[in-house]
Amino acid sequence: MGVQFVITMGALSPIRSLALTALALLALMPCPVTAGPAELCGYETKVAFAKDRPLRFADFEMTYLGKRHVTPPQYPRGWWAFDFVVRSKSGEQ
Repeated sequence: MGVQFVITMGALSPIRSLALTALALLALMPCPVTAGPAELCGYETKVAFAKDRPLRFADFEMTYLGKRHVTPPQYPRGWWAFDFVVRSKSGEQ
């Protein structure tokens, strides 16, 4: 007889979902610090990003908008959310 643990996160807000998606993309597909506005970034190198400076990849572009502190009632200490806009030929998120 075993014990089973189930962890649920509940529904994510659209803003939090977008922030988590952007962070995941950033962690998986960074670009070099030295990439200029016209240069394409590679997926395999680390990134240093700056506000309103787009990071261009072969099939999409990410722009850092800034960070904000999120403090929900369930977790009063809160956390920092880093917001990005991701653009591609199919649209913007």
